Amino acid sequence: MRYSVVAINFYHLNTRLPQNNEKYYLASAKLLMSTIDTMGFIEYDPQNAVFQQWLDTYSNIEKIGLTSNELYEFRNSLLHMTNLDSRKHIQNKVRRVSFYIGGPDSETKT
Repeated sequence: MRYSVVAINFYHLNTRLPQNNEKYYLASAKLLMSTIDTMGFIEYDPQNAVFQQWLDTYSNIEKIGLTSNELYEFRNSLLHMTNLDSRKHIQNKVRRVSFYIGGPDSETKT
């Protein structure tokens, strides 16, 4: 089975961190997903899809070819299962989102 993959480059998120923090990328990704959840909860109260609603309102993730639903499934897989296979991805309903570490000119390997 072939999956479409969206990759997020975390290089820009960590350019100001000291070199000894290079192993905290997964923790950083989890914290970022939790922060978006929190901001959505604060902005919209406990409604459905606050994560996606906050992203659709305050981000431009479509510029990197990503949808709020895809990032939500990435969030689910990281926070609930610590892998990249959310239920909707396994069912082929959304693309798998992955992240990688590289410089600003790094190419994504598929």
